[in-house]
Formats: sequence, C-alpha cells, structure tokens
Amino acid sequence: MINERPEEVSGLYDGEEWLAIAVEARVKTDGEILPLSFMWEGRRLVIEKILDKQPARNRKLLRSGLRYLVCIEGRPYSLFVDRGCWYLDLKNLNT
Repeated sequence: MINERPEEVSGLYDGEEWLAIAVEARVKTDGEILPLSFMWEGRRLVIEKILDKQPARNRKLLRSGLRYLVCIEGRPYSLFVDRGCWYLDLKNLNT
C-alpha cells in the first residue's frame, strides 16, 4: 500500500515522531515483506540493506506491526509498517 498524502503522526508509537511515507516493497511467497525504497522529501531513497526487523507493538492503540532498521547511503533509518501503512521515524534524523 502507498500512502499518497504523507502526514506527521506525533506520539503514535511510544512517544516517537513518525511520518507516513510511500514505500516500494516486495512480498515474498511466504508473506515476508521486504522494503526496497521509499519517497522522502521528493527523493527516492533506495534501501541498501535491512539491518534488523522486529515485531513492534503500539501500547496505546493496541496495534502491532513490524519495525525495520535499514541502511541507505551508509545511514540508518527506522521504518514501521502497520496494516499496510508505512512510517519513517523522524526522531533520530539529522536533516
């Protein structure tokens, strides 16, 4: 699923700030989701490597998803997918 209108979601996941983003992903035959790239600030950022993937839970909304730590141009980015919607963690970005 692609989020057409990115919006900031403050405090949605454990007090962090998240931005809804459009993600290109591949779904393997076993159902595993592999993010390939995402759009941010008008640029397509290609994911070079998935460093980590962990289940994550939103305690406030009682929703679960997956948190990905990915590498792009040597920098780590944290992504979260919940019910087909993707979010970028803004908390640790130095833009």
